[in-house]
This record gives sequence, C-alpha cells and structure tokens, in this order.
Amino acid sequence: MSSTALNRSSSPSLQSVTDLSDIDATSPVATAASNSGNLVVRPSALDVIDGHVKPAPAVASAPESACEATHELLESVQVARLEALGAKHGRYFFQSDFLAFLVEGTLYRVHGFLLTMTSPYWAQEVARGNRDGNPTRLDNVSVKEMDAFLSTLYPTDVEVAPRTFADWSAVLRLATMWQFEDKRQLAIVALEPIASPLQQLVLARAHDVEAWIHPAFVALCARTSTLNLEEAAQLSLQDVLHITSAREALYKGRVDLPSQKDISIYVANYMSGSTSPIPPAPRPVSTQSTVYTSSKKKKAQRSAAPATLQLSEPPTIEEKRTFVALLSTRNFSKVIEVAQPHNLKALCDLLFNFSDVTSQSGWGNDYRSLVVEIVLRSAFNCPFIPIGTQLLKSVTLALPNAEPDGKESRAMSSYGKFTQTHAMLRIKSCFDDAHRFWSSMDEALVKYEDFSLAAAHVASHVNCESVQFKALFKLSGPPRPSEQANYEEGSANLRTFFAALAVAGLLEEK
Repeated sequence: MSSTALNRSSSPSLQSVTDLSDIDATSPVATAASNSGNLVVRPSALDVIDGHVKPAPAVASAPESACEATHELLESVQVARLEALGAKHGRYFFQSDFLAFLVEGTLYRVHGFLLTMTSPYWAQEVARGNRDGNPTRLDNVSVKEMDAFLSTLYPTDVEVAPRTFADWSAVLRLATMWQFEDKRQLAIVALEPIASPLQQLVLARAHDVEAWIHPAFVALCARTSTLNLEEAAQLSLQDVLHITSAREALYKGRVDLPSQKDISIYVANYMSGSTSPIPPAPRPVSTQSTVYTSSKKKKAQRSAAPATLQLSEPPTIEEKRTFVALLSTRNFSKVIEVAQPHNLKALCDLLFNFSDVTSQSGWGNDYRSLVVEIVLRSAFNCPFIPIGTQLLKSVTLALPNAEPDGKESRAMSSYGKFTQTHAMLRIKSCFDDAHRFWSSMDEALVKYEDFSLAAAHVASHVNCESVQFKALFKLSGPPRPSEQANYEEGSANLRTFFAALAVAGLLEEK
C-alpha cells in the first residue's frame, strides 16, 4: 500500500508535522492506518452547521472505535514530538481532547479543557476514564440552556451571547450544577439588574444565591400589591407565608407606610433565614376579634375562660385532661387557640385520640367543624395562617386514602369511608361558600354604591351557605365605621389562607 499523507489540523502548533514517514512501520499508529484500508484519518474534519457539530461522513468503511483509537495515538505521537523540543507550559499547553454531549437529539463536541480547567465536577468525571467514544447524554438539560451556557465558554459571537433573563438563568443553573464558580458569578452579576424581586427569590432558593434573599424579601414586603396566585405558586409555602405574615405585621394598624429601613430590619430578624420562625403579630390580637361564635351567650362563656390555656410538647396530664374536656364539647375554637409550631404534634395527637375529627363514626361532621374554626380564626389572625394550614394538612393526611379501584363516590354515604378525598371536598365547600359570599357583596356594592347599604342588603338576605361569613364580618345590625376595614382585612387574609391551602395540596381553586 502506498504511503498516504494524513491531513492535520491547521493549528499553529502542528504546522511542523506534515506526514508520518518517520514513524516505525511496526508502530501502533502505522498498524491502525494500514488496517483501515483507504481510510484517511482527519481528526479535525467536522462541519459546523447552525452552531451544531455534524460528523464528517467518510468513516463508514471502518469501525468507529478504530478511528477514535487512531486519533488518540496520533495525538500522543504529536505531543511526544513537541515535548522533545521543550518543556510543556503548565497552563497554556492544550491537547486536542474533545468531549461530546447529546442534548435533546443535538450533538455537541467541545474542547474538554474548557470544562475540566475550572469545573471540579467535569474534572472528576473525565478523570474517572469512563469514556467509550459515545457522547454523554444530558437528559436534564435543554438545547437552549446548553447554547446559553456554551456561549460563555466560546464568547466570540455577540449575537449568541446570553442576553435575556432566561439565558442567564440557564447559565446560573448549569454553572451551579457543574461547579463553574466563575460562570456562576458572571450569571449572578448579569441577572441582578434584570431579575425582579420575585425572580431573584425563586433563583436564590433554587441555586443558593444567599445575597439575593434579604433584598428580595424586603422588596416583596414593601410593594403595594400582595402576591397573586401565579406568583405564590413559584415560591415555597414557607416563603409565601413569611411574606404575607410580614405584610400583616408591618402594615396593620398604621396610618403611614413603614419605611424601607423598618422593613429591612424586620426581614433580617424574622424572615431571611431558611428556618426562621413565622413572625408574630406586632401587638396582641383579642380573642373576640379572631374567634367566631354563633351566640352571644357562648361568646361570653368563652371570653370568661381562663387565658392561661396552654399546651406543652409533650403535654402534661393536666393539660391532656383540659383538652379532653374541651374536645368532648367540640369546642374547637378554644382548642386551636393554643396551636403553635412547637406543639402541633401534641395537638394532633389529642385530636386523633380524643375527638371524632378523624374517626368514621361522625362521617366528617367534626372534621368540617374544625375546618370552619380554622378558616374563621385565619380571617383576623394572619400569623395563624401557616399554623392552621399545617394543622389541617396533618389531620387530613391522617384519614384513609381513596378506594384503590377509583370508584369512590363523591357523594356522602352512611356506609362508606370518610377519606382524604371527602375531606378535601369539605375544604372546597368552605372555599365555595366564601366566594359566594364575596360575589354577593360585590354585586351589592355595584348596585348600592355604598358599603353600609351593601352590607345591610347582604345581611338581610341570609342563606345557609354564607351565614357564617356574614356573622364573621359582623354585617348584621346598625352600620359601624370599622366594618368596611374589617371586611377588607378579613377577606384579604382568607384569600391568603385559601392560597396557602392550594400550595399545600389541600385545595383546587377552580
């Protein structure tokens, strides 16, 4: 076979080598070349189309592994020849080592040193030596994300450089996942002026950008509008409740708006930490304003009850006896007054063991009573919302699941099980009642153009679905100067509570 010259890369470091005439005929390189017949090895023969690597088609007559082995051997020989001329530079001596990736059906082939030089993740992956010639599949990465990230490694074309929030978010995600600290900082600097406070908080939680958490909380607490459902769905339940509780604590009872400094101090004290407690209300909330009762007599009796009711974790014998007595009379409004994050487990144990809340005997009647009391307490006690949400979730999850055959009836029956599905229907019923009540108020406000007249109209048209909300907002009786403020405050808190239930998976808001 005649000697066939090998086309080499146009890299300046390879210009001095033009053929293999000086290679021993018995060397592995010569053997591999002769075994490939008329195969011409072209390590750099790759076409680039629209930014994607397309393999050259001239290797079908020989196994792919032979081509790969030939290329690696040729590279080794070339490096050896160059080393004979001088010592390798510790940083600026690169070998033609490529890494191939397959992303959503698109093939990428990039210089390996660009990944391994600054990424401990890829340095470790390459050092394992598990490469078999096949591209690495990146199933959790999209083409758009890969393009955005690689454009930071090959910053030659300004048209493909990251420019949008989505581009830089992708760079931040991949740089964090692959431990590119320099690219991560580049993305953080680029995102800071273009990301909204909500976007910064979402990214900070997802990718551990600690510096964004405090200013994002401050901005979300200081803005005039509350979180809507779409925004709340992007955050964790804890962050949603932190923000709503903070706004309640900062704005309630004030004539002027809190200063940026006040908000910043509050956030620093209560919210920025990942495990910070739900902030308490800035002033005590009276029992009468937070607990709904159906009669004046019952209201007077509960007001006269001892104010020292408490529940330890674990509870004492005396505490258990006190709560058993309250549960025997279904006094759930008094029971939940003591609910705090530290004693929720003890409270749930008492409900499970000494009430019919999770039993099948009452077919959900006590469960509904508990739901109503939690809803009513949440209306005027915003800090209670996260506690009530967790309490209701714990009680609901203690119920049996739906029937495995999927034939569980949505209707209540005297012989079936009261399950989690039925419990969530009870919550949905309460949600629907509230919305019917709000709709009635909205219609009356449009018709009469005065809150007192609208409230009087709604109060005179009692229906069984929304009577509890009419009583909650004290719409009956003579007009009072504070009734509109109470209505707006309670309605805002209830919407926050229902949003929290939706985030917790207890309510589908349709």
